[in-house]
Amino acid sequence: ITPYIHPFYSLAPAVIVTKTFFVIRNAGASLQTRPDMFIDVFQVGLNATFTLPEKTSFVTVLNKQIRISAAATLADSISLYINNKFIKSGRSPDLLTDTITASQFGEFWVKAIAWAKPSFAADSFFFYVRKPAVVSALPANMTDGINYTSNTSVTLVLHAPYKNNVFVVGDFTGWLALEKGYMNVTPDGERYWLEINGLKPKKEYRFQYLVDSSLYIADPYADKVLDPINDQYITSVTYPHLIQYPKDTTSGIVSVFQTSQLTYSWEAASYQPPKKSNLVIYELLVRDFTANHNYKTLIDTLRYLDNLGVKAIELMPINEFEGNISWGYNPSFYFAPDKYYGPKNDLKALIDSCHKRGIAVIIDMVLNHCFGQSPFVQLYLDHYGTDQIFMK
Repeated sequence: ITPYIHPFYSLAPAVIVTKTFFVIRNAGASLQTRPDMFIDVFQVGLNATFTLPEKTSFVTVLNKQIRISAAATLADSISLYINNKFIKSGRSPDLLTDTITASQFGEFWVKAIAWAKPSFAADSFFFYVRKPAVVSALPANMTDGINYTSNTSVTLVLHAPYKNNVFVVGDFTGWLALEKGYMNVTPDGERYWLEINGLKPKKEYRFQYLVDSSLYIADPYADKVLDPINDQYITSVTYPHLIQYPKDTTSGIVSVFQTSQLTYSWEAASYQPPKKSNLVIYELLVRDFTANHNYKTLIDTLRYLDNLGVKAIELMPINEFEGNISWGYNPSFYFAPDKYYGPKNDLKALIDSCHKRGIAVIIDMVLNHCFGQSPFVQLYLDHYGTDQIFMK
């Protein structure tokens, strides 16, 4: 890239570039690298960065050797610290290499500091040396998914047979695999569980499971998930105050839990469904039926359907599916209403409004047409066919 980044990409001088993104193809364009090659760009001055290891946070095992390489620009010297203890200085002022051994269980911060006294710059990474998981029976009355046990606590349960270890990472762990996020395993090895305390009532917490130290997935049973790609197209009119995706700390789909949630008060408590032999069914795709593609607008349109003599509305799939512009027959999270149509309580309000008019609501779904976003697929597709996943 010559003579330098700004003229090469026709950027204004005031633009600050922090990363470049590359995809490299062969001459015949039949092969290419994965589309996730990001390279940091540093401003002129004193800088420090780890070039090895490649990850800024990871889990490892006892006695694993970890290669380290730290680079600096315009530095007088560069030093290495582990848990704030000085380890060594580099042989040159702009490069430090070492190999450390994970000789103890626990949490470790590794930091490189580049000095141009009195100024300094630093970079760091974190690793956890994993001990065997605690084997403990699942507490009574706990089911798979998110269990709300009080206004300040939840118990998370992940059904993950044939896996070796699971961590919970999220807002309450700083998105690191910490000791407090290491999940217990049941004696049969089928489930992993963890109780989380000290939560703020009504606050939304974002989290994922880290499975076998490499796979990040959302909770398969969550009723709300965040999408790093598709959420940006959801307006505040459709979904007010949608919590932001934690883009600087993770990737992939993220699940959400919230204690002390606002309970929906059902009004059509005496509703009786129409006879199946006397149904006039209207199949409806929320995205296409109204320009605003949300439940609120659909509620305002129910008089039109009522005047047609409709006795049941068949909603094409409304649980979370791949992308936003879909018929919904590619589900990813079975219990999470897709946010592109609005919050879950808006869905309840739609159903309630239909029942007030004597209109039934039928949910259309095809559960086995799942793809890459599904936690079940990510957990097992490499080893089992999709049918086997659901049979288990």
